[in-house]
Amino acid sequence: MANVFSSNYAIPSSANVLSVLWQLTRVMKTAGWSYRASGNSLTKDTTGIATNDLWGTNATPTSDTYSNIKTTIAAGSNAALLPQGTITVASTTGFSASGSISIVTSNGWQTVAYTGGGGGGTTFTGCTLGAGTMYTGAAVTQGASTVSFDGVGAWWTAAGPLTVKIPLNASPTGTPIRGEIITQSTSGATGELIGYVWDPVGSSGWASVLPQATQESTTIASGSNGVALTTGTINVASTTGFASIGNILVWSSPVATTIAAGSNGASLPQGTINVASTTGFPTSGIIYVTTASGTQTVYYTGTSGGNSFTGCVNGAGAMSTGGNVSGAQSPVQVAYTGTSGGNSFTGCTGGSGTMTTGNAVTGLSACFDGTHTITGGISGATVAPTGTVVYYQRELSFGKLTTDLLNGNIYYIVADCALEANMLYSTLASSVGCTSTVWPGGGGTNNTFTNVSAVSSTNLNLCLRGTGNSTAGSDTWFSGGAATYATSGHAQMACTNAIPSAGVSADGSFWNALSTNTANIMTGFVFTRVDDCEPGDLDPYICLQNNSVSGASWVRTSATSYLSYSINYSTGLLFSTGSFCWVGYQARGCTVFARDVCCGYYNCLEYQQSIGGTVISYTSGTIRLVSHPATTTPIIRESPLIYTNATITTIATLKQFKGRPRWLQATSIGNALDTLDGKTWMCVLNYAIGNGTPSILLGPYDGSTVPLT
Repeated sequence: MANVFSSNYAIPSSANVLSVLWQLTRVMKTAGWSYRASGNSLTKDTTGIATNDLWGTNATPTSDTYSNIKTTIAAGSNAALLPQGTITVASTTGFSASGSISIVTSNGWQTVAYTGGGGGGTTFTGCTLGAGTMYTGAAVTQGASTVSFDGVGAWWTAAGPLTVKIPLNASPTGTPIRGEIITQSTSGATGELIGYVWDPVGSSGWASVLPQATQESTTIASGSNGVALTTGTINVASTTGFASIGNILVWSSPVATTIAAGSNGASLPQGTINVASTTGFPTSGIIYVTTASGTQTVYYTGTSGGNSFTGCVNGAGAMSTGGNVSGAQSPVQVAYTGTSGGNSFTGCTGGSGTMTTGNAVTGLSACFDGTHTITGGISGATVAPTGTVVYYQRELSFGKLTTDLLNGNIYYIVADCALEANMLYSTLASSVGCTSTVWPGGGGTNNTFTNVSAVSSTNLNLCLRGTGNSTAGSDTWFSGGAATYATSGHAQMACTNAIPSAGVSADGSFWNALSTNTANIMTGFVFTRVDDCEPGDLDPYICLQNNSVSGASWVRTSATSYLSYSINYSTGLLFSTGSFCWVGYQARGCTVFARDVCCGYYNCLEYQQSIGGTVISYTSGTIRLVSHPATTTPIIRESPLIYTNATITTIATLKQFKGRPRWLQATSIGNALDTLDGKTWMCVLNYAIGNGTPSILLGPYDGSTVPLT
């Protein structure tokens, strides 16, 4: 998969930027972010099948079309089943006299042809095509295969690149080189070594890896509908592209049981919970137990006698006979030893829950295991993993309220696919509380941010915009502060390749930049890979959410509240020592739970530091390379250092350099919308020599287009 761009995308108006956010999801999906679930005000889809995406179904998502000519179904067509000869709407003003419209029905977006009624009035006549039931208030847009969410609630969830944690019980033989390609014997798995950590005192450690295996996808076929995992054979639509032996992730419905008499009246926490049956549950993990206090998350270390969970911790409230107990929801990891007939995996082991026709199945052509030797491609160093390999999945979710065209929610999570699947938004999408208008994590039954473990009470969902556990408190997706979005302005967007392949790591970084009505002020946000990160970092990514919030409010604290501040590209905020501008995880997946927290970070630049009393800074004019043959040498460019502010008391001894953003740079030349390096980088903030303000560059840009204001 290649990098994908959307250049000079038209901003509808200063009061409507929803379609810009929608277009960003199309760019992400085209670049390889994997569709997981969506809602469109009438229905939700949780199949994970790209063509079922309620935000657009084209095989090339950037070909999807957003329409700003829109209306809604009126009472006269409420509950009517397409096709219908006449369709009643709020107004046909602005629509062509005849043509095609797209309508949200119980079957998703439907294309309907009409021969009359457009241009005024309240009915389309001579209508044909379409399927599903129409409902009052459902969106209607001009054109075939178009979408619009301007007047309805909607949300969208996708998964990005995986990272792998490989446990070690001995230090490497030799010295592995960070960034080199590693290969495992027998499994054939390859990946980019982010780094490794080893504690000789505790004899423990892990390697952090970005896998370089092709990710395939298919769906559960009818032959496995209703079948519980573990099972020897899994029937799917196709095994084309999958390896003959390997691992798959199966999106299944959770296995369930009920409280037995032995735990009737007992209040959580309890070391042992008696149930009707533990069949289908993993030997350790997470269960959800319904008590008098509601649904409780309980962690267990074992099962006994086929009817009890042991080593249980966490939870509150009294249990009662017959109360529901369910397992952690999908995805679950399944190993297989073969394929058959082009439509089934054989020799399958692992996993839990019940499979349903149409649910997603994804895989890696070769997965790391916890047994065989791993060798560095450059260093020749070897490591011998021992234990369970953990795959970490990162997911993003975007949501909007019914009539809001400027504000909404953005959530981010990185979770262990096995033990923390309950945290994933693709899991929450299947909950009762998540509806066609309430996004995953937006509140309601089983639809809230959850703790990572019984040991840590810190929430590990990152609420980037808006409010966690609620649809209230939405905040601006993009904001220029005092500057508003440019009238007849444009937005620039990019997403790097998010699909790994042989010798190629997935990246998945993305950014957007919107012009405002003030020159050299642009607005937007960035999600980028971090280079020079800590060697044990399992989430080498960071989110730029520029704001004026005090750093103490987000450093090493629960990240469930919204940021009600401007997020324009501003050096005053980007390099402030009072307010943070980056959001990420300090040590995702660290075995010391107190270090595994959400964190706000700051920026600093080497070229603004004092050296021997002389300031080498952006106030001194353009800074250029010296060791270069050109008469006028290239300008120096620097990725800022992302760090924690040691003056904040909550940092204590956990001061940190997170790393440097791969796709954001500072330099001493340029105005907003200038391009560099053959239009492969674009400036979003101008250089001001008088006050030492550097120019800020985002990349990659598309290499050919002149960006417009």
